[in-house]
Amino acid sequence: MAPKLLALTMTAVNVACLVLTFSRGGWIGLVVSVFVLALLLVQWWNVSWPKFWRIWAVPIAAGTVLGLLVLAVLAVPTLRDRASSIFVGRGDSSNNFRINVWYAVINMIKARPILGIGPGNVAFNQIYPIFQRAGFLPSAPTRLFWRLR
Repeated sequence: MAPKLLALTMTAVNVACLVLTFSRGGWIGLVVSVFVLALLLVQWWNVSWPKFWRIWAVPIAAGTVLGLLVLAVLAVPTLRDRASSIFVGRGDSSNNFRINVWYAVINMIKARPILGIGPGNVAFNQIYPIFQRAGFLPSAPTRLFWRLR
C-alpha cells in the first residue's frame, strides 16, 4: 500500500509542478510518456486477445492518443497558444532569449574550441556576460531564473 500511496503523491506533485510552470518541455515529456505508457499497456494486455486485436491494438491506441493530443491542442486556447509559440521563432520572448544564448554559446565555442570556458554554472555565469548580445532584456521569469543560477 505504501508504494502505491507514494506513487500517487509523486504523480500529484509532478502534475502540480507541470501545471504551475507551464513548461513546454515538461508538457512534451508528459505527452511522450503517456503515449509510451499507453503503447506498453496495450502490448502487455494483448497477449490473450484475438489475432485481429493483437495486430491492430497498438496502431489503434497510438492513433487514439495522437488524435486526443491534436484535439486537446485545437480545443484549448491556452494550449494552442503555447504550442504555436514554439514555431514563431523570435516572436516569443523565451524563444528570443534562448536563441540569443545559443548564439553566445556558439561564440564561446569559437573563442575557446579546445579547452572551453571551464566546467559548471559558475564558469558560464562569469563568461556569458562577455559574449551576450546587448540590447536584449529577458522576460521577468527568465531574469529570475538567471539570478537563481
